[in-house]
Parts: sequence; structure tokens; C-alpha cells
Amino acid sequence: MRKRWAEQLSTDEQQLLLEVLFSQQYALEIISSELADMESGQKQTDEARYQHLVKLYERLREELSL
Repeated sequence: MRKRWAEQLSTDEQQLLLEVLFSQQYALEIISSELADMESGQKQTDEARYQHLVKLYERLREELSL
């Protein structure tokens, strides 16, 4: 079985990836795209995960607009 990507990256690599995603505002775009896929039915998910992503999106949008 193939490991999840996060498990394959070192802690430093994970941190670097997150820093780049946030600095380029890609994190917000990725979450927005994920939500759109869920809303259109292209991706199946449970309500709890969807709501968690909505809250995360709102929080990031607020933080990045400061």
C-alpha cells in the first residue's frame, strides 16, 4: 500500500510546502476548488468534513485579507 504524501515528506518538507502554499495564497485556492468539487458532486464527502473546510476557508480568507 502506498503511503500518503504527508507521511512521505519530512517535517521540514511539510513545513516548507505549507509556507509556499500560504505565501502564494494557493492554500485558499485549493480549498475553494475542493469546496466547489464537493458542491457540484464531483467529490463525495461527509458533512463534517465539508463544514470544516468551509470554516477553514473563511478563516484563511479573513487572515489573508489583513
